[in-house]
Amino acid sequence: ISGSSTSTGSFGHGYIDSKLGVGTTSPSEMLHVSEGEIRIEHSTTGRMNIVGGTRADIILKDTGGGSNTKYIQLLNEADAFKIRSLTDAGDAGTERMHFDLANNRIGISTDSPSYGFHIDNQQLIVDYTGIGFGHRDNSNNQFRIFTNISSGHGELDVRENNDGNRVILKGNAASEFVYGVSGSSTSTGSFGRIQA
Repeated sequence: ISGSSTSTGSFGHGYIDSKLGVGTTSPSEMLHVSEGEIRIEHSTTGRMNIVGGTRADIILKDTGGGSNTKYIQLLNEADAFKIRSLTDAGDAGTERMHFDLANNRIGISTDSPSYGFHIDNQQLIVDYTGIGFGHRDNSNNQFRIFTNISSGHGELDVRENNDGNRVILKGNAASEFVYGVSGSSTSTGSFGRIQA
């Protein structure tokens, strides 16, 4: 259509035999929206459904990004959800996160996580005073690595629920080694402090 036209009423179906451009007269894809946004709206649940025979993905591009960081791909294929960066040419690059859906595992810097949460050759740091990470079971037995907010020193704690047996290593050297021993034991080496 050239020129202008006005139409009112409703249409059951529409068909375009090539490419549709919105905001552009030279669309490069089947649907090309230029200088605008796409809005999906529903009274209860808005949804975009992307279907592929073997894979489905979304590619995000920041044209002002650095070398090999302009593209981020969100990809679902082969029983896995992947977040990866692509090369500047749009080819497969570095996998940043890998969700193994079949085995319920998450990997960072690995595409084959061996554990529930697997970080490969990277550090995990929680950088806030008084906060750390660890494990405590229902009986209050615990393992923790954290920063003691009172002393300001880092600590490694391994404790039983009643503190009767505990190993506490502190950054200020005031560590504790408290345990109960039955039977006999042999120890060699030197200890700064043993409390029993």
